[in-house]
Amino acid sequence: RHFASARLVLTGGVGEAGVAEAVVMAALARRLGVAGEQIVLEQQSTSTLEQAVAVARLARRHGWRQVVVVTDRYHLPRALFLFRRMGLAAFGDPARGPGGADRWRWLAGAAREGGAWAKVAGQALDGTLRRAAAAARADLAGGG
Repeated sequence: RHFASARLVLTGGVGEAGVAEAVVMAALARRLGVAGEQIVLEQQSTSTLEQAVAVARLARRHGWRQVVVVTDRYHLPRALFLFRRMGLAAFGDPARGPGGADRWRWLAGAAREGGAWAKVAGQALDGTLRRAAAAARADLAGGG
């Protein structure tokens, strides 16, 4: 198979349901036929920035050269910005499915992104983004 060596990194810590989002996604991936050995879980992150840092560290450890970020269409530009900021060669593919098709859900998510971009701007201004990028890039270079 073409993607036999590919890994599916599922990120997300414990959310409102009381279980890590990564665990829920892994169960779904297995039901859809993804082999267990292809799944890598990251269950600590609670924000897109934390996910980008965690994936950058995993990429360094595993020698991955590029990642494809799959998330809701409205969230994809910010996610790609942060993943690239962490030194990753990141490409995007919007999630498809019933959740992404609901126009009210999409509208609410798109509205939420305005606030999320403002948060990223604040992180850039206060140095949080720079420090996270420096740490992730040091990891990618083998420095940590």
